[in-house]
Amino acid sequence: MIRAVVLLGLCMLLAEGFKEIVFFGVLCFVWLCWLDVRSGGMYGLKTEASFDSAHFLTDYYGKCENLHGHRWRVVVYIEQEVLQGEGTMRDMVLDFGVFKKAVREVAASLDHAFLVEEGSLKPATVEALQGEGFSLVMLPFRTTAENLARWFCDQLVERGLPVSQIECYETPNNCATYRP
Repeated sequence: MIRAVVLLGLCMLLAEGFKEIVFFGVLCFVWLCWLDVRSGGMYGLKTEASFDSAHFLTDYYGKCENLHGHRWRVVVYIEQEVLQGEGTMRDMVLDFGVFKKAVREVAASLDHAFLVEEGSLKPATVEALQGEGFSLVMLPFRTTAENLARWFCDQLVERGLPVSQIECYETPNNCATYRP
């Protein structure tokens, strides 16, 4: 609003030679207020899901180079400037049910699985684990919280969600954040 008032003053200075200075000034003020409203706010939603999985960090020198598990917690934020204009989701960013379902489906795809960086285990090891009935999810990246946050974002964006931020908690106090 302050920006609109300052720009109104500039418009009035530019319009000094016109007979309709008041009309021109009001027109500028209305236009600038509309720009402020249009560019000023965002609507957002947040939901979260959890999953349990095991992983290890390839070429890491510390405890995490060994196979271990986490209760992962993923918090997803979506944002839009404009609410939906029609249908059952009129005046919403997105129906919470649709949002929660998408996030939970992606989390479920990793639940109770062994997250493995492609190429980090010998093919015979992968075959033996799969032969024993273990659920492996092969991922094209090192299975850090940072990479999982980005992976979640990519999966949800592919589903059409306007993701603004992902928080991927490896422990209750430690999380990685990704913003597209």
